[in-house]
Amino acid sequence: EALAQRFGGFVASSDAHGMPGQPRSGLWRIRVPAARFQPLLDAIRPLGEIRRISTNSDDVSEEFYDVEARMRNKKQEESRLLKLLEDRTGKLEEVLAVEREIARVRGEVEQLEGRLRVLTDLTSLSTITLQVQEIAAYQPEQAATFGARLARSFNGSLSSLIAAAEALAVFIAGSAPWLVVLAGGLAAVLAARRQIGRWRTRAAPIA
Repeated sequence: EALAQRFGGFVASSDAHGMPGQPRSGLWRIRVPAARFQPLLDAIRPLGEIRRISTNSDDVSEEFYDVEARMRNKKQEESRLLKLLEDRTGKLEEVLAVEREIARVRGEVEQLEGRLRVLTDLTSLSTITLQVQEIAAYQPEQAATFGARLARSFNGSLSSLIAAAEALAVFIAGSAPWLVVLAGGLAAVLAARRQIGRWRTRAAPIA
């Protein structure tokens, strides 16, 4: 509110809520003179971490001039009816009919005046809708020092080495049964070859 007032604006509406132990949030609708819109927006930016900014504008010039012209015509019609009422010397029914017509025109003039005030407000004031969400235990990112980068690199390499050793151990454990089978088969093949060699030696002729 103090920030809005500093730029000549005011808080049109606000809604802040939260629960104990939970991050809070709030929504503010701020009205500020159009010429102070950007300075106020720049002052709001440092309040937190900007997540999203969107701006839009509506051109109400055509409607403004249309309402202004209609109101001018209705006021002229009202003036003619008032002049007619002053000069009316006829029956009471005719006088009442003119008064009813004046009341109708007056009501339309008041509606147009109200709409013109709204359009004037829209052209002279800008609206900023500010939504704020609190992040529990938030810490902004900081540039890492050389020592921190060195420690991160060492820890990363050590983690990779440990992961590789664990993967190798898992592989060996999974391959152990197959290695036993292969070793047994290889031993049987070697024993068979030795036995065949002995048979050949015995069957060889004597010169």
